[in-house]
Amino acid sequence: MPAGAPLTHFVIDTSRNGKGVWQPPEGKYADPQIWCNPPGRGVGRRPTTDTGSELADAFLWLRPRA
Repeated sequence: MPAGAPLTHFVIDTSRNGKGVWQPPEGKYADPQIWCNPPGRGVGRRPTTDTGSELADAFLWLRPRA
């Protein structure tokens, strides 16, 4: 990047809390696939434009189009 070039602004997807794949306990749930947000998983930080960063324009909950 050339000296003096403007830095790129960005947004951050906080729609998941980053705790990874859920492994249901053996025999506890009749159909563990029905979980939309399994225990300990779910959304991350709430959407906001108050990011505390000059370049991060927003924290958003993003979802791919189905």
